[in-house]
Amino acid sequence: MVTLDEEQTTGRCINCKKPIKDLNFTLRYYCGALLPDSNIIIGGFLGKDLERSKFFEGFTILLHPIVKKECDTPGGKKELERLAKFAAMGRIRLEEISKAGKMEVLTKLERDEKIKESASTFNAILITGDKAMKAFAQAKGLFCLHA
Repeated sequence: MVTLDEEQTTGRCINCKKPIKDLNFTLRYYCGALLPDSNIIIGGFLGKDLERSKFFEGFTILLHPIVKKECDTPGGKKELERLAKFAAMGRIRLEEISKAGKMEVLTKLERDEKIKESASTFNAILITGDKAMKAFAQAKGLFCLHA
């Protein structure tokens, strides 16, 4: 697990808090795919990064149907449009993944579980601002970025 700074996106060690040099290059090499949680999309974290430090440039952003549905808000729609603009420019790739089925009947924990399962299935890095989601993802052995 790595924490990310909001202002200038850099990965920091969770123990010593020092920046990890060339982390974005290493993550793209070994994985290259990010699965953002809805709080990352709604908060505009990826778009802000792509406008400033470009830590996530070159990554494939996987859009989960649950996240897409949870982001049906003005802020979420604005961020998805901004990500589409960056994808059109070739700075990232956007990819929608599997259908989620009936989301109306799923609890928040069940939705989170489906997102974590997809991160595992697609060998993607889960990026979240939710401390509980981060903890449960780590417990499952998923690589997680916490913003």
